[in-house]
Amino acid sequence: MISNLIQRAELLRIHSISNSQGTIRIATILTLTGILMIGIFSISGYWQVGILQLMLGFVIASFFSIIHYAAHASLFKSKMANRWVGRFFGLILLSNFSLYRVFHMQHHRYTTVAGDSEPVGEIQSVAHYLFCALNWDYWFAFFRLSVLSVFDYFPEFIQKNQDQDAVQLNSVLVLIAIFVALILTLLFPMTLLTVYWIPLQLAYTFNFWLVIGEHGVGESTSDSFRNTRSFSGTTPLFQFVHFNSHLHAEHHLYPSVPPWNLDTLEDRLGFRFDYHDQSYWQFNRDLILDLIRRNRWYGRLNPPPLIEGRFSHFFYPVTRRAA
Repeated sequence: MISNLIQRAELLRIHSISNSQGTIRIATILTLTGILMIGIFSISGYWQVGILQLMLGFVIASFFSIIHYAAHASLFKSKMANRWVGRFFGLILLSNFSLYRVFHMQHHRYTTVAGDSEPVGEIQSVAHYLFCALNWDYWFAFFRLSVLSVFDYFPEFIQKNQDQDAVQLNSVLVLIAIFVALILTLLFPMTLLTVYWIPLQLAYTFNFWLVIGEHGVGESTSDSFRNTRSFSGTTPLFQFVHFNSHLHAEHHLYPSVPPWNLDTLEDRLGFRFDYHDQSYWQFNRDLILDLIRRNRWYGRLNPPPLIEGRFSHFFYPVTRRAA
């Protein structure tokens, strides 16, 4: 039993949420974001700007970690604080936090088995990998669901009225954020391109590299020790900025543990997990090299819409909310 793996007193301590920890990390990330944006705006050299954009993309990618742990209500003691922080950072990503929260809770209930909201499938070629790395399918799919929710259409995993209402509200906020971003882009095209759009795309690509490592090439099983992957070869900077997201298997075992306590779980239980790799870089490198060795340069087969009770894409069917 999972509940017997760690003594109750220590488990209660590990689950303890610290408002100061969440505040310090988020304040630091926002400060880094502001400094890098000012640097990009102030420097004229192409190479220097490019390096700063890569750094900014790396930092903005941590916003995905923030909305992830906010969805689990493990950043702050207040559920309301978690949800509004999640909405705020989701809006910067032009993404619907409330939709993601319900989507992600479904994923945790049915990780890698029938009912999992995360699509199932495999990278079939180098070209397919490069396209997936853009993360456009994820963004457009969630944008589509946000627009449809305004008209009372929801996917199967959003059933509760309170969740539907929250998604609708967040959808309106996302559409406003997109509208404002487009207007600012028309007014200040080069500034928005260099300071926002390019780093945002890099952030989405960084996020893909992380997620495919955490859930790619795993097992379809409800066993929490075998259905996700953690990584040990990360730097202290990555661990701080990305909220220990490399300890993903530990997180799936105890989803409500705040991110700064996941290293304690790794110390106690890390040896039990079947998939504990060295680094994200090595995982992605080996995946690409395997495709090259098999001469899989381009093309992909169209999988069936459903594979063992899971969708093979993000474009979920929707139904109209009951009156």
